[in-house]
Amino acid sequence: MPGRAPRRYKMDENGTVRSAFHGKLPEEFTERDMLAFAADTDLLLFQKVSEETLERV
Repeated sequence: MPGRAPRRYKMDENGTVRSAFHGKLPEEFTERDMLAFAADTDLLLFQKVSEETLERV
């Protein structure tokens, strides 16, 4: 899909390779990372950022 960052992977502390969002595992997300992930997901699912995501900004 154009405009999307390529899927990235990162090794966790157990040596398991897991999907990462912009180089971070979910447990490493800051509030800003969580909002970026929510907005990216909204765009993929609904082609727009949802009202619920916008309220959190």
